[in-house]
Amino acid sequence: MDQDLAFAGVPRASSDPRPHRPDALDLAVSRPAPDEGPEPGRALSVHALDGYELGARFFEASSPRLRVLIAGGTGIPSRFYRHFAAWLAERGASTLTFDYRGIGTSRRGSLRGAPHGYLDWATSDLPGALAALESLAPNVPTVIVGHSFGGQALGLTDAAKRADAIAMIASQSGYWKNWSGAKRWRLGLLWHVTAPLVTSTLGYVPGSLGVGEDLPAEVMNDWARWCRTPGYYTSHVTGSAERLASLAMPRLVVGFDDDGYAPKAAVDELASWQNAEGLDRVQLAPDDLARTRIGHFGFFRPDVTRGWSWLLGWIDDALAAR
Repeated sequence: MDQDLAFAGVPRASSDPRPHRPDALDLAVSRPAPDEGPEPGRALSVHALDGYELGARFFEASSPRLRVLIAGGTGIPSRFYRHFAAWLAERGASTLTFDYRGIGTSRRGSLRGAPHGYLDWATSDLPGALAALESLAPNVPTVIVGHSFGGQALGLTDAAKRADAIAMIASQSGYWKNWSGAKRWRLGLLWHVTAPLVTSTLGYVPGSLGVGEDLPAEVMNDWARWCRTPGYYTSHVTGSAERLASLAMPRLVVGFDDDGYAPKAAVDELASWQNAEGLDRVQLAPDDLARTRIGHFGFFRPDVTRGWSWLLGWIDDALAAR
């Protein structure tokens, strides 16, 4: 499949007016601005496979030609993706966003001591949200767009095999030695010392520590354990390597040159665990999207529609080729 941005027919936008800033989740983008008007989409509750109630939002296309599940990253509330989801719906893709248990609209009280872990998110929450989408928008092709952990999670659940195409945006192997320089040693300290200390002391991870929203301790414990180990989760979760290798639908794995959370080596490693047939691995620079910065979160900002058009072009090509 064509990996050139030009294939989407998207004209180059004006230069990015935003100043360069550290690669950090801008939670302000997640909150409706005072002049934004009603939040798009329809709020609803869906159920994980184990019955846990999840907050979700459905963006319904007037004449749906496909359905899209957006599986978000760690600590990122689903409302962060609302602009992208509404944009997709306007172009014929009925789209569902959802919050993993313990996050955003799926949080139930204090997280201190909450038992929620990454495998709950991947093997119960994501499949439950996918089943809800299939019911809400029947008889059209299914696409899963996974951001960061949301893309990683597709190697942890057989539900991923129900997709007709998959896009993994800034998804990576988290093994700490995939980073270089001072960042490698900072991450080594985080995963070996800081994370275990915080979870054992507080019983959860405050979002103020730089992880987005507050996180359940077990999510952080899973994350740290996997990141300390060569092979990341494939060394801990039985069958995950085989599951990744068995994905046969068209897949797109996208990395960004200025992404400090998912450097090229880490994105390449996640891609390497997959079958090369049907896999497109694309590395983009901010200039490809007429931005001065993309980083780990910027692709889903409302001023990056050039990238959204390119992604939808890839999806349309992938579905047409099946």
